[in-house]
Amino acid sequence: MDSNKVNVNIYGQEYTIVGDNSPEYIARVAAHVDSRMNDIAKGVKGGPLSSLAILSAVNITDEFFRLQDREAALRREYEQLKADSSHYEQLWEEAKKSHLSYKEESQAEISKLSRQKDELMEQMVGKNQEIDRLTRERQKVMQEAKKGSAQAVEEVNAKYRDLENNYFDLQMENIQLKSEMEKLKAELREQRDE
Repeated sequence: MDSNKVNVNIYGQEYTIVGDNSPEYIARVAAHVDSRMNDIAKGVKGGPLSSLAILSAVNITDEFFRLQDREAALRREYEQLKADSSHYEQLWEEAKKSHLSYKEESQAEISKLSRQKDELMEQMVGKNQEIDRLTRERQKVMQEAKKGSAQAVEEVNAKYRDLENNYFDLQMENIQLKSEMEKLKAELREQRDE
């Protein structure tokens, strides 16, 4: 890489800086040193240029160390985040495996329940057919019972009519007997009175 020569002004003095960095970068570094020296010069009245340069170097070095410490802290934070990320990725993978396992178990359970449902539906259809058969048999028995009942009622009615006729005949006989008895009683009274 070619070296770059840049003329800069630091604290009122011209310097030529040679470096591998871009001229813009070298100018930026020089501007920062100039700014720090001017800031420190405001706080320190008088004194040699070397003291001002040393104080500026100390301040810039302090900034540098602070930035290094901050960079180290950020690196540690980055490493921790990377470890956490890896941990969470592992948890995610385990959760995915667990979910897939649960899904497979659920599908197996759903298949089992579906088969049980189909079996129960078949049993229900069989029971409904049995109920229909029993209902038809019951209706048949009821019809036969109605026929038998109608016949039995007819027979009972016929017997009742016979009994009613016999009762009527008996009443008639009873009336005749009473009439005859009354006649006999009257005759007996007449005979006694005579």
